[in-house]
Amino acid sequence: MNENLPIFEPADEECEPIDQIQLVSRNTYMLAKPQNGIARHFPEFPVPWLPESYFRGMVRIGRDFYLNKQRCMSLLLLLNTRHHHWEVAAPAQCCSSESVVWRGAKKDVPHLRDSVLAGTFQTRTSAFPVPTASVIPPIDGLHIVHTFAIAVAKTEFFLRLNGEVCPVKKNAVIIDEWNYLLRQVMAVAKQE
Repeated sequence: MNENLPIFEPADEECEPIDQIQLVSRNTYMLAKPQNGIARHFPEFPVPWLPESYFRGMVRIGRDFYLNKQRCMSLLLLLNTRHHHWEVAAPAQCCSSESVVWRGAKKDVPHLRDSVLAGTFQTRTSAFPVPTASVIPPIDGLHIVHTFAIAVAKTEFFLRLNGEVCPVKKNAVIIDEWNYLLRQVMAVAKQE
């Protein structure tokens, strides 16, 4: 794939774009609020942690897709504005052996009416000769890039906030929900 191609193509005049969030940083958490100019408004709310099971599932899908098709792929990370949880959807996309270009149109995710675009997951290969941070689309939110390499795959996590791309550690954005539940059970379980 030509490295001059964008990784994100805005929806065109025929396709209404998916509403996007604006991230607002607080001391210990992030708030999701409507981006200026979007049609749908919602009260701002704290951005929840992305469940580890979602992350592992996306990595597995990316790996299996690459093994079967020798192509990279992307997924959209959406936040449900009603129930404040994450959802994942597959956008229309052009997949190559090195990277992917996708479009963010509402018609691609009609079943997610209460959701707004809040990030992406994408795979790429180490043969794609650009820095990882440069493939982050111009969308506020959590962005996960899984890079396939000859020896070992590598996953990097980024937050885009006010146009700035910042690398973050996995444990700052992902929660192992089963371990969290186990700790809760251990805390409330009575000893006999």
